[in-house]
This record gives sequence, C-alpha cells and structure tokens, in this order.
Amino acid sequence: MSYTLSVLQNFQTPLNQLQSRIWLMHWSLFIFFNHEGGRNGIIDLFLYDRYLNAIQTNAPHLLRYLSTALIITKKRRPQLKEFIKVIQQEQYSYKDLITEFLQCLYVNYDFDGAQQKLRECEDVSFEICIIYFMCHTSLQ
Repeated sequence: MSYTLSVLQNFQTPLNQLQSRIWLMHWSLFIFFNHEGGRNGIIDLFLYDRYLNAIQTNAPHLLRYLSTALIITKKRRPQLKEFIKVIQQEQYSYKDLITEFLQCLYVNYDFDGAQQKLRECEDVSFEICIIYFMCHTSLQ
C-alpha cells in the first residue's frame, strides 16, 4: 500500500508531470500525423496551456510539428496567428527551417526570405525525408 502511495506521489511532482507531458507529446506524434484528422488533435493538445508550457520549457523542437500541423490544416488559421506569438517568444532559444519560414512570412513580412526557407525545407525533406510523420500526410 505504501509503495502504491509513493508511486502516485512521484507522478504528482511538477517535474514528473512535465516529463510525462513531454513523453505523451512525443509518442502522440505517431498517431496524430498518421490519422486522418489527427492534426486537429495535435493542435488542440499542443496548444493547451500546460502542454505548450512543457514544449517551451523542455521540448522546443516540438514547435516544428505544431507549426507543420497549423500550416497544413487550413481551418486552424486563427490558432496559427496566435502561435506566431509563441514563435516570436522562442526565437532566441529555438529555430528551425519551419519556424523561420513562419517568422519570415508572418512577422517580418519577408516574402523572399519565406520562399528561400520553403526551398530549404524542400531540400531537407528530399534528402532525409525530413520527419517520418510529415512525409505521410496530405493536405486537408
């Protein structure tokens, strides 16, 4: 009984909650990007305050997946505009081609720079098929 109680208490520490959220988000990528309509799920989950804080704290690389889901899901444009603020906040601690593309397009209004970032994304995706989940998705 005391072992069960100690296990439950360990799951309730803020650090364990943070780690659990991050693991859940990583594993959920397989489901969300391979399931029709799953990108809506990833947007809902990742934009939930606690999960977005977890991304910003310990897993900023997950911003690329959220960025991709927001870009290819046309019905989620209002969330994309709010998400741009997050990218602006995180630009000093994390950047990749996808977040830089959004930064060029929506913050700097640098359309030439955005096209260049998009070309770089295409080059990377052809060389290493960037990320398994993104290679198997279609536009909604």
